[in-house]
Amino acid sequence: MNFATYPGEGRIETLHDAVKSVINQVDIVRIYWNRYSIYQLPDWAHHRKISNMVGGADLTDNGKFRFVEDCYYGELYLTGDDDIIYPPNYAAMTREWLMRYPVVCYHGRILNDTELAGESYYKGGHYVYSFVNTFLDGRMVDVPGTGVMGFRTDKFRPVKLWRREPKKMADLIMGLQCAEDRVKIWCAPHAQGWIRPNDYRHRQSIAIEAQNLDQSKHCEIVKRILLLK
Repeated sequence: MNFATYPGEGRIETLHDAVKSVINQVDIVRIYWNRYSIYQLPDWAHHRKISNMVGGADLTDNGKFRFVEDCYYGELYLTGDDDIIYPPNYAAMTREWLMRYPVVCYHGRILNDTELAGESYYKGGHYVYSFVNTFLDGRMVDVPGTGVMGFRTDKFRPVKLWRREPKKMADLIMGLQCAEDRVKIWCAPHAQGWIRPNDYRHRQSIAIEAQNLDQSKHCEIVKRILLLK
């Protein structure tokens, strides 16, 4: 499982919760520590199954892709967020889906190809399948939620994804990379409460903040993905 994190109130604690929820399900947990020094890492980060990358450039959420070029061929590369708690069978279920699809997620977005798509990524009429809600029927999506996602590196190996601009748009650049490589994204069915946000108020505040930002770069990527569909 691969995470990226950065300094913030309560963030080391929520990251610890996320790691604890998956560490017994996977072979290794990799963490990219944006804006941390080696001396700031908590004791739990030195667990034998945790690999840390510290002191590099600030990659924001792109850091979760930093390890793709170093992973072995055929690895099932799972990406997570530092404020999500994963269920005990998360890795096993995701592995099953990855035997059928090259990219799997539990949160996805179908892009709206009308004029609204050029106005706002968050308010442009795009249809969202959220990981916090029950989703009974899986389907292909245009943009995955990279906090609840995995891909097969023998089918799809985006080794330079962590370098792509703009930063802080991991979901969109992943969607664009898949569109460019003609790789389908499967949003798998799941029940409400199976995957849980650790701090819902925190996630809501991030979402509100993001919706109030300049949407021009988001919309540019949306248009590029739509052109490739």
